[in-house]
Amino acid sequence: DEALKILDYLEQVHTEKSEVLFLKGQIFFNKRDLLKADENFKQAIESCSEDKSELLYRISSIYFVEEELNTAIRYLLEAHRLDPKHFATLFDLGYSYEKINNIEKSYYYYNKLLDLFPFTQNVWYNLGIVLTKQGKFDEAIDAYDFCIAIDPEYSSAYHNKANTLASIERYKEAAKVFQELIILEPENPRVYCSLGECYEKLEKFEQALEMYNKTISIDPAFAEAYYGIGIIMNERKQPNLALDFIKKAIALESEMYDFWLGLGKVYYELN
Repeated sequence: DEALKILDYLEQVHTEKSEVLFLKGQIFFNKRDLLKADENFKQAIESCSEDKSELLYRISSIYFVEEELNTAIRYLLEAHRLDPKHFATLFDLGYSYEKINNIEKSYYYYNKLLDLFPFTQNVWYNLGIVLTKQGKFDEAIDAYDFCIAIDPEYSSAYHNKANTLASIERYKEAAKVFQELIILEPENPRVYCSLGECYEKLEKFEQALEMYNKTISIDPAFAEAYYGIGIIMNERKQPNLALDFIKKAIALESEMYDFWLGLGKVYYELN
């Protein structure tokens, strides 16, 4: 409120009003008076005599941060029209469209960005996520590979590449990626557990058990590792042991439906 009094005064005496109106819009946004915020932002744009695209981007960022994405997109599109090669505008358009589940437009703007800036690892990474949502798994894996080629320590790309390979049952390839990831994240229990799941699917049970035990040694409360051991025990016709491990997993995470399904299977084995 004190800031608004100062800005109201400045608006009367200042010849360049756009910055004053922008700040007023930001204050009204923070006060959740969205109509007045929008009104002041529009006036700021109208009175802006230079670098209007940058002002539009700054306004979009206020809505973007608060996940008012449809409004953010409206300002971003206008900023893009005035400056078609602005990196942050294109990136935020790709991200915003993905978040509102308009995957085609997200794909379009990320590709447009890569045409201009082809060696940007986080854009390749985000494109991989979009391609996965489109069901284009091979292209998604290629996108993660580009990301890794640009930045060999971009661990999230390894995670997503490996999980994508596992989701399409290419477990041998997924296992290799998880092995590479262990070098980057040697103390991450999730990586060892995921590698254990790949070995389990490949029926390499000894290696799977080794990975599950390594997971538990790092994080004794990692429920999925206990469940994995339980599944292997059941495969080995040791249902009583399986029961102990699956019950331990459920005690740690009772909302995992897979655990209950596994428990049902073991009870079935035990008649």
